[in-house]
Amino acid sequence: MRVLVFCPTNELFGVTLQSIFRLEWDGPLDIWFGRDNPYGDRVKDIIYSYERGRQVFMAGAWEAMLTVESDMVVPPNALRRLVETGADVAYGLYCWRDQPGWNAYVEVREEGWPGHSITEEPDRAREGWGQVIEVTGLGFGCTLIRRPVLEAVEFHLDDEQVPDSMLAREAIRQGWTQRCDLNVVCGHVQRPMWVLWPDLMAEGMRRRTRL
Repeated sequence: MRVLVFCPTNELFGVTLQSIFRLEWDGPLDIWFGRDNPYGDRVKDIIYSYERGRQVFMAGAWEAMLTVESDMVVPPNALRRLVETGADVAYGLYCWRDQPGWNAYVEVREEGWPGHSITEEPDRAREGWGQVIEVTGLGFGCTLIRRPVLEAVEFHLDDEQVPDSMLAREAIRQGWTQRCDLNVVCGHVQRPMWVLWPDLMAEGMRRRTRL
């Protein structure tokens, strides 16, 4: 499988860069850092960056795109394990930076949105730890997206949601498989000097290490 690693950048952390170049993969692998932030508006720039990344991907011969956001620390086996899930959309596991919980969302709300973080069900989180589980989203911090999905989805500036929400909602509508590998544990940089990690034993199921 030929894979494009896409990292949209505004501020790129050294630990993120190092983790991207340490990814293990035996097949063709290309890396592209998006640097387009034309609007000066956080949400619009995010949407623009991901649509630009999608367009670059569609113009090539890649079979899947791995998104790694510029404040993530991904393990070397992240790409390999996410491909092995066989899912249309496969997520690595990380903590939200500015709110409680992990990005592994489960259930579906009546209006078709991803439900809630699995950390709201601690027993379920413990049972799934280290496993590949079915999810309803969410996040682009470390996410593998197959070509048929990117062929069907466009990210629009006038949408009310950021791209990961758009994709998760469309995946729910289309019945695409979404899985999270709870063994692909990623760090999320929290300024000015911390990295947040999913941790079953820590308070709030997340621990903090120095950057």
